[in-house]
Amino acid sequence: TELSRLEGKPQMMDAAALGDALFSSARKVLLGALVAERANHVVATALYYPGYDILTNAYGYHLGDIVVTESARRGGIGRALIAHLARQNLSEGGEWMSLTVLSDNLAARAFYHALEMVHVPVEFFAGGKLTLARVMEAATK
Repeated sequence: TELSRLEGKPQMMDAAALGDALFSSARKVLLGALVAERANHVVATALYYPGYDILTNAYGYHLGDIVVTESARRGGIGRALIAHLARQNLSEGGEWMSLTVLSDNLAARAFYHALEMVHVPVEFFAGGKLTLARVMEAATK
């Protein structure tokens, strides 16, 4: 909810959908979550999923989203979540972590730069359900 609000986008995820993504055995791609609490309240989450890079023959994680509640920022919580995820990834034989950042999210870009992550200039493309349906339809013609 907070990430959607901060990015000025409609909320698309709710607790039931997140629970399904995290715990459904019907999913082929598993979603992992790290949660930070302060005084029994969630103040940060990191959602990630495993990936495989065919160019390097290496496994790793893609950090889908990390959100730290505004009042808890600049206290090391985000850094601690990423450090925990890095430790977990390496212990499972992973060799990389990737993530995407909106171009205009200067605070996030500075945060990842401070962690010595490298900016990889790529063009990101995405397609939703309607696009996927059109791709399927076009392939059958």
